[in-house]
Amino acid sequence: KNQKKLHNDLYSLNNKIFFVIPNNYIIGNKNTLWETLVNKYGLEKSKIIMPNTYILPKQFKEYQRNYKQNEKFMFKTKKQRQEGLFLTDSFVPLNMIEEQNIIIAQKYLDD
Repeated sequence: KNQKKLHNDLYSLNNKIFFVIPNNYIIGNKNTLWETLVNKYGLEKSKIIMPNTYILPKQFKEYQRNYKQNEKFMFKTKKQRQEGLFLTDSFVPLNMIEEQNIIIAQKYLDD
């Protein structure tokens, strides 16, 4: 009733602005969402639903093994609300992942 559309997918409810879905950590958190998909559907089906994702630094070796030169990846740090994102087609080494608190590497889809 008190919901107002502010811009695209940004809503206000009772004068509160939501960037995430309150009380729904499983779909509001990228690494938890990815792990939930993989646990339910397996890796190959999950890559159809969502771009291939690596939880870092835990899955760094898989990221390193599967990385192809000039392949674009989006990296996300622990920052919220669309901050802490960067896109690169260069391999990101483990020391940079740890220094910048990067928690997600996700294959970037151009389309």
